[in-house]
Amino acid sequence: MGKTITEKILSRSSRRDARKGDVVISDIDLVITHDGLDSVYNILKTEGISSVWDNTKIVSSLDHNTPPYNERVAARLLHMRDIVKELGITHYYGENTGIANQIAAEKGLIKPGMLIAGIDSHVITYGAFCAASTSFGFTEIAYIFANGKIWLKVPPSIKFELSGNLSRRVMSKDILLEIAKTYGMNFGNYKAFEFSGKGAGQLTMDSRMAVTKMCMAMGDK
Repeated sequence: MGKTITEKILSRSSRRDARKGDVVISDIDLVITHDGLDSVYNILKTEGISSVWDNTKIVSSLDHNTPPYNERVAARLLHMRDIVKELGITHYYGENTGIANQIAAEKGLIKPGMLIAGIDSHVITYGAFCAASTSFGFTEIAYIFANGKIWLKVPPSIKFELSGNLSRRVMSKDILLEIAKTYGMNFGNYKAFEFSGKGAGQLTMDSRMAVTKMCMAMGDK
């Protein structure tokens, strides 16, 4: 029996035959962080961990609280710049450089078949690149920082076959709004969404990103 793309990616990253429902321990190809980096760092320090498994596989950006709206936030951002230096994070993008999930895509850091972890729920945007990506809490991200891997339950997949062309004044975002209206906001809880068909093939890359980014609104894993 054939595999979904999610099963294929998790099979590669876990080095085993991964099928839906299996619990696997997968190697992470890239981690995306934003202004929550200091929370991850504090967990590492509490556990006595002073280095990360691979400083070239972490992307850090300051985007949620820039410009800082008070002195406390400004001090926090300053602290995070020091954290980046201490941990030797190579892919660092500071204030006014954009949104972390967008930056990683524009810098060419996302490749098909990758398994990507992130702090922000919108990290699932990378499904547009035929990658598997999902978000975690600070504790799980700290574990990935230290070990480069995490356990996952392989989700079942829902395939959407997109046919035809978008009408005038209809945007890619409307595709997901229609799906959400039809199936509800909890339709995708702990599932993977996969898109195919002529309609999907005609979407530009930024339109594909708009589609995948919105999947989290329906609980997509």
